[in-house]
Amino acid sequence: HIATMATITISVFLACFFVVLGLLMYIVSFALLYQIAGIIETTVNSSQISSLDTNIVKEFRECLYFSVVTFTTLGYGDFRPTYEVRMLAAFQSLVGYLSFGVCIAVVFKVLDSISPEGLFSTSSTPKHQKKKKLRYRDVYLFC
Repeated sequence: HIATMATITISVFLACFFVVLGLLMYIVSFALLYQIAGIIETTVNSSQISSLDTNIVKEFRECLYFSVVTFTTLGYGDFRPTYEVRMLAAFQSLVGYLSFGVCIAVVFKVLDSISPEGLFSTSSTPKHQKKKKLRYRDVYLFC
């Protein structure tokens, strides 16, 4: 039983690691795209500049922050996308919204695949059927 628990712990850790790694790569990729196109800072006092659209920020730190806020669909409002990347930001927030559910499903699939009888097994499931093993490469590619 100790070996089984160690296997489960390692499998869950590796699955979570690959999921988080994939999400971080996704967020950083969008941050780089926002850095190229620029984002608009909306917290600047309007008396300092003639138009908010002229205050375009291209610093990676702010673009990474905007990417995280967009991915998590928080939308604080301190930055907004330029016209050129509005659809990109909308796509990122949609994928971010859906990815939380997918990540939960992946973790449960890993738990189900490493459990001998399965987490969600029923009495109607034939016992002679072998469970298909989930490989870590599949989890990483899925994310």
